[in-house]
Amino acid sequence: MSVFRFRRFTPDIMVEKLVDIPLDELRLRGIEGLIFDVDNTITEWRNPHISDEVVEWFINLPNQGFKTCILSNNSSARVGIISVKLHTPFLCNARKPLKSGFERAGKLMKLPSSKLAMIGDQIFTDVWGGNQAGLMTIFVQKISVNEFWGTKNISRRAERMIWNKIDRNMRQR
Repeated sequence: MSVFRFRRFTPDIMVEKLVDIPLDELRLRGIEGLIFDVDNTITEWRNPHISDEVVEWFINLPNQGFKTCILSNNSSARVGIISVKLHTPFLCNARKPLKSGFERAGKLMKLPSSKLAMIGDQIFTDVWGGNQAGLMTIFVQKISVNEFWGTKNISRRAERMIWNKIDRNMRQR
């Protein structure tokens, strides 16, 4: 496959963890709204605990001029707990990577796609979906090795197969 074909899976920015996201750079690029994945981005899979560092960083985002929204393929019971802790609205059963969930998040925050960034730990749901929807995409390294079996055994294996191509795309940018 050509490098061009892998651009759809290539994030605009890659960081180790949420608190490493360059907020000043996002503001300079006109980003006003941040859409977050939950599992292995904000917290570990199947674990409602959020580190104090992430809670403090997240709750301070509105003071820095950012609207926030959680977008997850999970149920409302799981996402609602996280949403309350972070004082942010959420949309569940998003069906990522379909564009409709990202569009719903934009409507919720009253922002066009050009002003939004999607932040997550998966190439095939968060990055690909965000790119399809015309959002800036930020890839965050997964928090834990514990994951849903389908993510671990299917998605992550496929991701490993294309990471070399993605790395090449990142170097060309």
